[in-house]
Amino acid sequence: MAASTSYDRAENVRHLDNVAVGQFYTVAVDMEKPYNVYGGLQDNGVQKGSSKNVAGKEEDWEFIFGGDGMCVAPDIKNPKIVYTGFQFGNYYRLEEGGESTEITPKHDIGEDKYRWNWRTPLIRSPHNHEIIYMGAQYVFRSLDMGNAFERISPDLTTYKQPQGNVPFSTITALAESPCQVWPALGRNRRRQCTSHDRCRHDLVECHYWPSQRPLGQLHFAISA
Repeated sequence: MAASTSYDRAENVRHLDNVAVGQFYTVAVDMEKPYNVYGGLQDNGVQKGSSKNVAGKEEDWEFIFGGDGMCVAPDIKNPKIVYTGFQFGNYYRLEEGGESTEITPKHDIGEDKYRWNWRTPLIRSPHNHEIIYMGAQYVFRSLDMGNAFERISPDLTTYKQPQGNVPFSTITALAESPCQVWPALGRNRRRQCTSHDRCRHDLVECHYWPSQRPLGQLHFAISA
Protein backbone atom coordinates (compact mmCIF):
# COMPACT_ATOMS: atom_id res chain seq x y z
CA MET A 1 0.00 0.00 0.00
CA ALA A 2 1.11 3.57 -0.65
CA ALA A 3 -0.27 7.05 -1.25
CA SER A 4 -0.07 9.66 -4.00
CA THR A 5 -0.30 13.43 -3.96
CA SER A 6 -0.87 16.17 -6.53
CA TYR A 7 -0.64 19.97 -6.27
CA ASP A 8 -1.95 20.80 -9.77
CA ARG A 9 -5.31 19.07 -10.00
CA ALA A 10 -3.78 15.74 -11.00
CA GLU A 11 -1.81 17.09 -13.94
CA ASN A 12 1.21 15.63 -12.17
CA VAL A 13 1.04 13.00 -9.47
CA ARG A 14 3.78 12.00 -7.07
CA HIS A 15 3.72 8.43 -5.79
CA LEU A 16 4.78 8.34 -2.14
CA ASP A 17 6.32 4.90 -2.01
CA ASN A 18 8.38 5.56 1.12
CA VAL A 19 5.38 5.68 3.48
CA ALA A 20 5.22 2.67 5.81
CA VAL A 21 1.51 1.86 5.56
CA GLY A 22 -0.41 -1.37 4.97
CA GLN A 23 -3.93 -2.77 4.80
CA PHE A 24 -4.88 -5.75 6.94
CA TYR A 25 -7.71 -7.92 5.66
CA THR A 26 -7.79 -10.01 8.84
CA VAL A 27 -6.03 -10.28 12.21
CA ALA A 28 -5.72 -13.32 14.52
CA VAL A 29 -3.81 -14.36 17.64
CA ASP A 30 -2.45 -17.65 19.01
CA MET A 31 -2.29 -19.03 22.56
CA GLU A 32 1.44 -18.55 23.15
CA LYS A 33 2.81 -16.51 26.06
CA PRO A 34 3.36 -13.78 25.04
CA TYR A 35 0.82 -14.32 22.30
CA ASN A 36 1.63 -13.73 18.65
CA VAL A 37 -0.41 -11.59 16.27
CA TYR A 38 -1.02 -12.72 12.67
CA GLY A 39 -2.28 -10.60 9.81
CA GLY A 40 -3.25 -11.07 6.18
CA LEU A 41 -2.24 -7.99 4.22
CA GLN A 42 -3.18 -6.58 0.84
CA ASP A 43 -0.28 -7.34 -1.55
CA ASN A 44 2.03 -8.14 1.36
CA GLY A 45 1.25 -11.74 2.25
CA VAL A 46 0.69 -13.09 5.76
CA GLN A 47 2.86 -11.84 8.60
CA LYS A 48 3.41 -12.75 12.24
CA GLY A 49 4.76 -10.74 15.15
CA SER A 50 4.97 -10.89 18.94
CA SER A 51 2.37 -8.95 20.90
CA LYS A 52 5.27 -7.46 22.89
CA ASN A 53 6.95 -5.91 19.85
CA VAL A 54 7.51 -2.17 19.97
CA ALA A 55 7.66 -0.47 16.57
CA GLY A 56 11.15 0.78 15.76
CA LYS A 57 12.69 -0.83 18.84
CA GLU A 58 12.39 -4.56 18.21
CA GLU A 59 12.53 -7.01 15.32
CA ASP A 60 10.08 -6.60 12.45
CA TRP A 61 7.29 -9.07 11.83
CA GLU A 62 8.02 -12.42 10.21
CA PHE A 63 6.76 -13.09 6.66
CA ILE A 64 5.11 -16.55 6.68
CA PHE A 65 3.11 -16.71 3.42
CA GLY A 66 2.68 -14.84 0.13
CA GLY A 67 -0.01 -13.48 -2.16
CA ASP A 68 -2.72 -11.19 -0.90
CA GLY A 69 -2.81 -12.39 2.70
CA MET A 70 -6.30 -13.50 3.73
CA CYS A 71 -7.79 -15.27 6.76
CA VAL A 72 -5.41 -16.69 9.37
CA ALA A 73 -6.29 -19.42 11.91
CA PRO A 74 -3.48 -20.49 14.25
CA ASP A 75 -3.89 -23.91 15.89
CA ILE A 76 -4.74 -23.35 19.55
CA LYS A 77 -2.92 -26.48 20.75
CA ASN A 78 0.05 -26.56 18.40
CA PRO A 79 1.54 -23.10 17.71
CA LYS A 80 3.68 -24.60 14.95
CA ILE A 81 0.59 -25.06 12.75
CA VAL A 82 -1.21 -22.17 11.03
CA TYR A 83 -4.04 -22.22 8.46
CA THR A 84 -3.90 -19.38 5.96
CA GLY A 85 -3.68 -18.56 2.26
CA PHE A 86 -4.35 -16.06 -0.47
CA GLN A 87 -7.22 -14.75 -2.59
CA PHE A 88 -10.07 -16.83 -4.05
CA GLY A 89 -9.94 -19.60 -1.44
CA ASN A 90 -6.38 -20.83 -1.93
CA TYR A 91 -5.72 -22.01 1.62
CA TYR A 92 -2.93 -24.08 3.15
CA ARG A 93 -1.90 -25.69 6.41
CA LEU A 94 1.55 -24.36 7.30
CA GLU A 95 3.82 -26.36 9.57
CA GLU A 96 7.16 -25.66 11.17
CA GLY A 97 10.06 -25.99 8.76
CA GLY A 98 8.25 -24.32 5.86
CA GLU A 99 6.09 -27.34 4.89
CA SER A 100 2.72 -26.36 3.42
CA THR A 101 -0.26 -28.54 2.46
CA GLU A 102 -3.08 -27.24 0.25
CA ILE A 103 -6.45 -27.82 1.92
CA THR A 104 -8.97 -26.07 -0.37
CA PRO A 105 -11.92 -28.37 -1.28
CA LYS A 106 -12.21 -29.27 -4.99
CA HIS A 107 -15.42 -29.75 -6.97
CA ASP A 108 -16.11 -33.04 -8.71
CA ILE A 109 -16.25 -33.44 -12.51
CA GLY A 110 -19.69 -32.41 -13.74
CA GLU A 111 -20.41 -30.43 -10.59
CA ASP A 112 -20.78 -26.63 -10.54
CA LYS A 113 -17.52 -24.93 -9.70
CA TYR A 114 -17.17 -23.64 -6.17
CA ARG A 115 -17.43 -19.87 -6.00
CA TRP A 116 -14.73 -18.59 -3.66
CA ASN A 117 -14.94 -14.99 -2.51
CA TRP A 118 -11.87 -12.76 -2.96
CA ARG A 119 -11.47 -12.97 0.83
CA THR A 120 -12.78 -16.49 1.34
CA PRO A 121 -13.77 -17.12 4.97
CA LEU A 122 -11.84 -19.79 6.88
CA ILE A 123 -12.23 -20.41 10.60
CA ARG A 124 -11.06 -22.95 13.16
CA SER A 125 -13.62 -24.30 15.61
CA PRO A 126 -13.23 -22.97 19.17
CA HIS A 127 -14.47 -26.35 20.44
CA ASN A 128 -12.05 -28.66 18.60
CA HIS A 129 -8.75 -27.51 17.14
CA GLU A 130 -8.92 -30.16 14.39
CA ILE A 131 -12.19 -28.81 12.94
CA ILE A 132 -11.87 -26.27 10.11
CA TYR A 133 -14.66 -24.49 8.19
CA MET A 134 -14.52 -22.83 4.76
CA GLY A 135 -17.23 -21.08 2.75
CA ALA A 136 -17.85 -20.80 -1.00
CA GLN A 137 -21.53 -20.96 -2.02
CA TYR A 138 -21.57 -23.93 0.37
CA VAL A 139 -20.18 -24.42 3.87
CA PHE A 140 -17.43 -27.02 4.12
CA ARG A 141 -16.19 -28.70 7.29
CA SER A 142 -13.05 -30.71 7.93
CA LEU A 143 -12.73 -32.92 11.00
CA ASP A 144 -9.07 -33.74 10.42
CA MET A 145 -7.19 -30.43 10.15
CA GLY A 146 -8.00 -29.86 6.49
CA ASN A 147 -6.99 -33.26 5.11
CA ALA A 148 -10.57 -33.88 3.91
CA PHE A 149 -13.68 -31.67 3.75
CA GLU A 150 -17.36 -32.50 3.64
CA ARG A 151 -20.07 -30.19 2.32
CA ILE A 152 -22.53 -29.56 5.15
CA SER A 153 -24.98 -27.10 3.56
CA PRO A 154 -26.91 -26.50 0.35
CA ASP A 155 -26.13 -23.48 -1.81
CA LEU A 156 -26.71 -20.60 0.63
CA THR A 157 -26.70 -17.88 -2.03
CA THR A 158 -29.31 -16.61 -4.47
CA TYR A 159 -26.92 -16.97 -7.44
CA LYS A 160 -28.68 -14.33 -9.54
CA GLN A 161 -25.71 -12.09 -10.28
CA PRO A 162 -23.63 -12.53 -13.45
CA GLN A 163 -20.23 -14.02 -12.71
CA GLY A 164 -17.03 -12.19 -13.63
CA ASN A 165 -13.40 -12.11 -12.60
CA VAL A 166 -14.48 -11.74 -8.97
CA PRO A 167 -17.30 -14.21 -8.14
CA PHE A 168 -20.63 -12.97 -6.80
CA SER A 169 -23.11 -14.99 -4.73
CA THR A 170 -20.53 -16.19 -2.25
CA ILE A 171 -20.37 -16.68 1.50
CA THR A 172 -18.38 -13.80 2.98
CA ALA A 173 -18.06 -14.74 6.66
CA LEU A 174 -18.37 -17.71 9.00
CA ALA A 175 -18.59 -18.00 12.78
CA GLU A 176 -19.16 -20.82 15.26
CA SER A 177 -20.86 -19.90 18.51
CA PRO A 178 -19.59 -20.90 21.97
CA CYS A 179 -23.12 -22.36 22.34
CA GLN A 180 -22.40 -24.92 19.57
CA VAL A 181 -24.88 -23.06 17.34
CA TRP A 182 -23.15 -21.91 14.17
CA PRO A 183 -24.36 -19.54 11.44
CA ALA A 184 -23.02 -19.42 7.91
CA LEU A 185 -23.26 -15.92 6.54
CA GLY A 186 -23.84 -15.21 2.85
CA ARG A 187 -24.94 -12.26 0.77
CA ASN A 188 -28.68 -12.94 0.86
CA ARG A 189 -29.37 -16.09 2.81
CA ARG A 190 -28.40 -17.68 6.11
CA ARG A 191 -28.41 -21.21 7.44
CA GLN A 192 -28.39 -21.80 11.16
CA CYS A 193 -27.76 -25.30 12.57
CA THR A 194 -28.47 -26.25 16.16
CA SER A 195 -27.52 -29.90 15.64
CA HIS A 196 -26.39 -32.16 12.81
CA ASP A 197 -29.93 -33.15 11.87
CA ARG A 198 -32.02 -30.07 12.77
CA CYS A 199 -31.30 -27.18 10.42
CA ARG A 200 -33.22 -24.33 8.85
CA HIS A 201 -32.47 -21.65 6.31
CA ASP A 202 -34.32 -18.39 5.67
CA LEU A 203 -33.95 -15.39 3.41
CA VAL A 204 -32.63 -12.44 5.40
CA GLU A 205 -31.32 -8.94 4.77
CA CYS A 206 -28.73 -8.81 7.53
CA HIS A 207 -25.62 -10.53 8.82
CA TYR A 208 -25.28 -11.73 12.40
CA TRP A 209 -22.71 -13.45 14.54
CA PRO A 210 -22.57 -14.73 18.13
CA SER A 211 -20.86 -12.73 20.84
CA GLN A 212 -17.79 -14.15 22.53
CA ARG A 213 -19.02 -12.63 25.79
CA PRO A 214 -22.52 -13.09 27.37
CA LEU A 215 -24.12 -16.44 26.51
CA GLY A 216 -26.91 -16.06 23.96
CA GLN A 217 -26.01 -12.53 22.84
CA LEU A 218 -25.98 -11.81 19.10
CA HIS A 219 -24.66 -8.88 17.04
CA PHE A 220 -26.36 -7.71 13.85
CA ALA A 221 -25.09 -5.77 10.83
CA ILE A 222 -27.84 -4.69 8.43
CA SER A 223 -27.05 -4.52 4.70
CA ALA A 224 -28.89 -1.79 2.78
